[in-house]
Amino acid sequence: MKPRLSKPQQSARAHQGGAVAVMVAASLVALFGFVALVVDIGRVNQVRRALQASTDSAALAGGTELINGAASAETVALRYGAGGFNGVQGLASTASVIPKCLSSLTGLGVPCYGTPAYNAVSVTQSVQVPLTFGAIFNQTSWTVSTSSMASIGGGFNVKPMNVMLVLDTTGSMNNNDPACGKTRIACALEGVQTLLKLLKPTAANVGLMVYPPVASAAEAAKNFDCNGNSNPAISPYGNPDAVYSIIGSNNGLTNDFLSSNNSTTLSTTSNLNKAVGAGGGSCAPLKAIGGEGTYFADAIRTAQAMLNALPNKESTQEVIVLLSDGDASASISSLVQTWLSGKTYEPGDQVSVGAVYYSYTGSNSALASAVNKPGSGANWTSYWTRLSGASATKAANQCAAAVAAAAQAKAAGTRVYSIGYSPSTSTSGSCSTDSPRISACQTMRAIASDASTFYSTTTNSNCQPGTARSLNSIFYSLAQTFNSSRLLPIDAQ
Repeated sequence: MKPRLSKPQQSARAHQGGAVAVMVAASLVALFGFVALVVDIGRVNQVRRALQASTDSAALAGGTELINGAASAETVALRYGAGGFNGVQGLASTASVIPKCLSSLTGLGVPCYGTPAYNAVSVTQSVQVPLTFGAIFNQTSWTVSTSSMASIGGGFNVKPMNVMLVLDTTGSMNNNDPACGKTRIACALEGVQTLLKLLKPTAANVGLMVYPPVASAAEAAKNFDCNGNSNPAISPYGNPDAVYSIIGSNNGLTNDFLSSNNSTTLSTTSNLNKAVGAGGGSCAPLKAIGGEGTYFADAIRTAQAMLNALPNKESTQEVIVLLSDGDASASISSLVQTWLSGKTYEPGDQVSVGAVYYSYTGSNSALASAVNKPGSGANWTSYWTRLSGASATKAANQCAAAVAAAAQAKAAGTRVYSIGYSPSTSTSGSCSTDSPRISACQTMRAIASDASTFYSTTTNSNCQPGTARSLNSIFYSLAQTFNSSRLLPIDAQ
């Protein structure tokens, strides 16, 4: 039998129950408040992330457009911000776009343009986030602001660029490319036109080289001749007078491909445009004449030598773009010419005298004469080194030689892009002069500065993972890379 509680005890028990109920109710209110707070904070953070992405996009778009002026950059930045293409959950936004001249960029050789001067753009955006449960705390909305800064467009290093295009004009370029429905050379020239239309002439100088080379500068000019003259005379690779550059003036570079940064129509008066098929009228583009096989190590070396000779290199970024199938296999007769008196030889040139091969090892160029004829001149050993045989000439390890030439360019600070045009991935079916064997595709990959600068129209797990791309889309991607702005620390000075 349970003992009965007295009335005072019953009263105390009742009061305790009421207190517990009050505590539980208060706890539920607090718990609900915390849950509500978590919900609202979660949405605020979600909006902040989306707004930061929108602000980054606006800054990058503005930076890319900055080369066309501060007003144009502001218009484009706003278009790509929260009030334009990259809205944030339908929220109204405010934005400010401020061009800036950063000494940290001028120290890298990136000048400030315009008045007031600028080489970067800062974007700040704000939105008001409605709070679902914030009214509990007398807070109906929350202001979210994000900022971003981007450099002026002009590529990976935001410096003005000197771009040397090196194109394959061997006989294989006359084969059909099913992806573009034309010959390979026609597809390549269309790709170059795509690139030129998208570059900014105030931020890029462009040159054009071909291999095999031509016999002289006068022959090179036939590649942009509009008077119906004959095709240029092709030169053996080993000819010391061989010419690789198509454009003869200004160290082989020009920026006359467009009349202004805002133009998208290639100028028909530009020799560069004439050479790539955009000269209009009777101007025929350069042709893939071929006849000397494929060897591109010297073309890379010549391109780098021309870039090295440019003035004010500390304020520019040098670029080589090589288009090739990657299968170097020229004959020794094309690579090593018979020694001739009256020719000027440069370090690295190779010649034959009878069945004996020699390499020019003089410190400077020299005019060949009887006194320095390899093997018989009075002091020929001051100029020439006798080679052990054909295996010691340029005819051996031709793909490896191209990789080595590109390595020298990269060591000099040049950014090397390689475009493999249907390169073979077989080590037994390509680069037949090399030991150890290397495939054409591996050659093109090794030539590139890194994985991001290697493109290919075909793909293979042993060489280029990913999806194969058309040649025109590759050149389009190059233009986007060259023009792109780069995000900077928001506190950059």
